[in-house]
Amino acid sequence: EKYYTRLTLDFHTNKRICEEVAIIPTKPLRNKIAGYVTHLMGRL
Repeated sequence: EKYYTRLTLDFHTNKRICEEVAIIPTKPLRNKIAGYVTHLMGRL
């Protein structure tokens, strides 16, 4: 909810935002989170 205004339907944009706002230890995990966020944005 906090970063809702910054998130989009674009996976690559969301990936960069995830990189900025959270400390995610591995690349596959970051991609998984970004993919899930993109999926959620599509449902709204």
